[in-house]
Amino acid sequence: MVVFSLLVINLLVFLWQQSNDVRVLENSLQFYGDSELPAKEWQPYLDYRVRTENADETALRQQRQQLLPEMALDPEFDLFLQQTIPYYTNNQADAYDWNLQRQQLRQQVNQLSAKAYGLATHQFSVINLVSYQFLHGGWLHLLGNMIFLLVCGFAVEASLGGRRFLLFYVLGGVGAGLYFQLSKLSVQEQDFLVGASGSVSAVMAMYVSLFRLKKIEFFYWLFVFVGYFRAPALLLLPLYIAMELAKWWAGANDNIAYSAHIGGFITGFALVTLTQYFLKNSIDDQYLEQNQDQDQERKALDRVYRAIADYEFRRALSQLNPLLGTNKSGEVNQLRRIKLNLVTAIGEPEKSEYLLQCIEKNHHFSELDNAINDWWHNLSAEQQLALDDNQRVKVALRLLDVDQYKTCESILYQLLENNYQQPMVAKLARRLAHFYE
Repeated sequence: MVVFSLLVINLLVFLWQQSNDVRVLENSLQFYGDSELPAKEWQPYLDYRVRTENADETALRQQRQQLLPEMALDPEFDLFLQQTIPYYTNNQADAYDWNLQRQQLRQQVNQLSAKAYGLATHQFSVINLVSYQFLHGGWLHLLGNMIFLLVCGFAVEASLGGRRFLLFYVLGGVGAGLYFQLSKLSVQEQDFLVGASGSVSAVMAMYVSLFRLKKIEFFYWLFVFVGYFRAPALLLLPLYIAMELAKWWAGANDNIAYSAHIGGFITGFALVTLTQYFLKNSIDDQYLEQNQDQDQERKALDRVYRAIADYEFRRALSQLNPLLGTNKSGEVNQLRRIKLNLVTAIGEPEKSEYLLQCIEKNHHFSELDNAINDWWHNLSAEQQLALDDNQRVKVALRLLDVDQYKTCESILYQLLENNYQQPMVAKLARRLAHFYE
């Protein structure tokens, strides 16, 4: 499956990225600490912080050692130095040597995965439009994206097909990256985009576009009020975009690229909409309908299990009966096993009714014949005779399947005494005759 493959690739890339970035950071900080740069750049750094942040210079001087990593790695301070080094030295040779050491440090820092393969705001790269989608800023960033990919991805892949899903996943990330860069055109600072958030937002949009007016469950939380409500999947689109726009315009300082999320969502929605218009036969509409049915069946079965866990067997039985009548998933025998366990726990008359129903409809699964045998032998003689002749001959034929020949012989004699002359009696007699041969 493409979804599973994407999950594995993202995980492997993250593990490689993490180990490589640790090595690059250590080498960069080691180079910076061993060079003359900290001594040369301390006063420029103080000026930079005071000018850009109106920082307290006295407080900064007390934290000099702790600030060395920031001096080495801050891209805005590096840009500040490129513009101001001539103002801090009158010696051209010293300025040249300073710039050279800074360039060497810059080359090392640029080996960090976010800078080497991330999507930069200040330069365009076709390769990085794809590579950034498989990088992440941490475990929480990775897990958050992969959870949403798993939630929506399988259904979208099944309806679009693996190849088209992979293509749309990557194109969704490309659209997210381009929208991110466009949103940063007026911003001077350098920034790098990493993560599958744009691609996953595209997958979410594909899910919404495919399911459209089909009702799905939405979770809500409002202080002490928690629950679900059912609404068309299409409702997710305006709510999602409005929420992302609100956060973006509010300027939330949480390092989340909301513009990339919005760009991915718009791209994913556009891709599926165009496919539905121009290549309608390429989307498995039958799967979409079947998937919805299966989702409802799983939810109904979950309610059955919850009732069983609460020892409310009659409630579980009442919830299971409609599910048995409408099941389309090919797991009917599993549902029948659950019902057999329930009626066994409840006892009579539900057990007799269910077993006779199974016999009448000729149901077969491994536990049923033994259950019929145990049930018959636990009935009193009066209860056995209370069954009509048609029911008893069918019980006898089922008991033959578990080698209860003596019991079947006695049932046959009872039927003959009642002058019951139906084809099934002849069938029962023939099978007994074959045995006694």
